[in-house]
Amino acid sequence: MRTDQVGSLLRPEGLKAAFLRFGEGRLSEEGLRKAQDEAIREVVAKQEAHGVPVVTDGEYRRLNWQVSFSRVRGWDLWGGSWRHFLQNPDQRGAHEKPLTRGDDAVVSFRAPATARLELEESFPLGEYRFLKTVAKGPAKVTLMFLTKWAKGEDLHKD
Repeated sequence: MRTDQVGSLLRPEGLKAAFLRFGEGRLSEEGLRKAQDEAIREVVAKQEAHGVPVVTDGEYRRLNWQVSFSRVRGWDLWGGSWRHFLQNPDQRGAHEKPLTRGDDAVVSFRAPATARLELEESFPLGEYRFLKTVAKGPAKVTLMFLTKWAKGEDLHKD
């Protein structure tokens, strides 16, 4: 039987609340990380219990897909992403129903480049490193695209 794993899973309410508290300055980065770790452990256990052959972290560390690039010098998506999130924590347009996405979901805002782009940190690599400590079998993270891996590392060497 063929199984396709998209990667992005619905966030549990506790994790959504942690993102909101962090964005409002009411939760530390360490607190957010702990909430993410717990949610990832739970979602991996659920996938494994259902026999999913390749598990994902659900993209639970990502605020949105646009910042899944990683930390990129010369292109600040973080500030705009957090402002947008705090204005619309569900990240849905006014016309959208729950569990649906409309045409405005792809580009929620635009961030111009301010300098030559340079990868500073690979978020997907960090996601994968944590996920492989939790998963009992094959695991994957979702890649948008990366022009090079941070510090010369790649996902296949681990």
